[in-house]
Amino acid sequence: MTIEEIERLRQQLQEKIDASKDIESRRAMGQFSTPHVLSRQIVSETIPYLKGRGRTLRMLETSMGI
Repeated sequence: MTIEEIERLRQQLQEKIDASKDIESRRAMGQFSTPHVLSRQIVSETIPYLKGRGRTLRMLETSMGI
């Protein structure tokens, strides 16, 4: 399965999840997914940074609510 196929399935599932709650509930809880295009951009810009550095990269996923 390609990443594009996986993303299509993920989008379908996300639409079902989003449809199960009204927009005000989602806003109150901050329940919005990161767009796939933005996720890919973050990863594509991070990989070159890591190459050859031998370092660990730590990232905080802001949706965790910490």
